Amino acid sequence: VVEAGVGPRLDNAAEVEVARALGFDRARTAVFRLDPIAEQERLRSGIEARRGLSEHWEGEEGELIPAPPGAPRLAEAAERLFEARNEGILAREVVRYYAAFFPRVLLLARHGESLRGILGHGLGLSGPEVAALRVPASGVDGLFERGLGYYGPPPGGRELEPLYEALREVAVTALLLPIETRQPPAWLVYADHGPYLTRYAEVHDLEMMAKEVAIALDLLRGKQP
Repeated sequence: VVEAGVGPRLDNAAEVEVARALGFDRARTAVFRLDPIAEQERLRSGIEARRGLSEHWEGEEGELIPAPPGAPRLAEAAERLFEARNEGILAREVVRYYAAFFPRVLLLARHGESLRGILGHGLGLSGPEVAALRVPASGVDGLFERGLGYYGPPPGGRELEPLYEALREVAVTALLLPIETRQPPAWLVYADHGPYLTRYAEVHDLEMMAKEVAIALDLLRGKQP
């Protein structure tokens, strides 16, 4: 979550409501924390996010590893999201953040019943190849519980075969995060560790970043004429 004094100044009523959702009352001041009950609810949602991402592991879970040295802090990365002037810049910031944690990252957008590639990193694909990627959205429908992400063995199903064929190498461990926006299209982050049997011991910030992206994306779309 964007820390006090770090995020952008919010000018209108709609943006103030977003600030309230993040835990700050910026209609009054940039550093005023909301009441302890709101803070407890925010922390509880974070705990639920961690539980949601850990439920998909069965049997061999791989080596638990810490965040990479020099990994971006969530507050700093979120600040750059809200500075983005358009969706293209925002997409690059999203991929840049997750690429600090995963060697392969793919950002997709949902259009109807199809997921379409937007931008990738470490995939060995050209920009046009990423843009041409189409994956049936039914391949991820039902994958996310209560809007939480998925972290575990890459989910199976024929619907996701176009994705795995494009990646050429099916990973051992994959992260899929829904970026659920009020205004379509919604986005989806796919990231993996490649062939390595490993996973992060702490993934809370990875999912919280997806929530920040959704807010920033809705703000951008709300400003469009």
